[in-house]
Amino acid sequence: MARKKGAINAFFTGGEVTLRPDFLYLLKFAKDAGYQRISLTTNGRLFYYEDFAKKVVRAGISDIIFTINGHTAQLHDYLSQAPGSFMQINKGILNLRNIGFNNIRTNTVIVKDNYKYLLKIGEFITQLRIKTAFLIYVSSPDDFKALTPMISQAARHICAFLNLTQTYKGNKYMVLNVPCLCYFEHYLSQISGTNEENNQLSENSKGFIDMNTDKQYRMIESKKKINRVKVPKCAECRINDRCSGIWEMYVRYYGDKEIRPVV
Repeated sequence: MARKKGAINAFFTGGEVTLRPDFLYLLKFAKDAGYQRISLTTNGRLFYYEDFAKKVVRAGISDIIFTINGHTAQLHDYLSQAPGSFMQINKGILNLRNIGFNNIRTNTVIVKDNYKYLLKIGEFITQLRIKTAFLIYVSSPDDFKALTPMISQAARHICAFLNLTQTYKGNKYMVLNVPCLCYFEHYLSQISGTNEENNQLSENSKGFIDMNTDKQYRMIESKKKINRVKVPKCAECRINDRCSGIWEMYVRYYGDKEIRPVV
């Protein structure tokens, strides 16, 4: 039905979709249905098995996004709560390279346990020859303070990660879902949360169907779930008209003392 309505891209997300017994069937179904681009977000563990990697590529996958939350086994395995997962994801990427599949991206969820290591994570990703990488600021309402770093503490580490694009020309490193923009005046082209980016996301999502196997939702709708607000000092900010606001949830837990208008 989505294909008939004009969707041309399919994105498999939600839980760990590769664990579904019918995952390969669903991939082939999407390919046969005529989707031009079929993407997958995964923890990457099953790609440790070369035969699985080959089957996924043969089924028609276009690009794969691996979640890498640490630059070492100790950090990544701790955050994934799966001993051996760091080794498995590295072997999985190698397996894909060995069969000629190179459309590989990564995402990294920024939490209190890894934000100080974002530069090292970025350097590790470049060593894997991955040219597109995303940071995603955690926004779970559950255990908010236990998981979510304060933006004033995380910002310099995020900027260090983004600066890698100056060293590795042609790489695309972005940050999605930051609580506010005021710490990133010089990085707006690499930060989601600008009004221009939200408008572009709305436009791009018209041809997009998220094949989330837990619940169906479109990309733009999931982004709207994070309520944003403007506080009085926002009116003083030079980039206020480009900013979507501050997470309402962030202000509720941490207040707005960190917010510093760009003047």
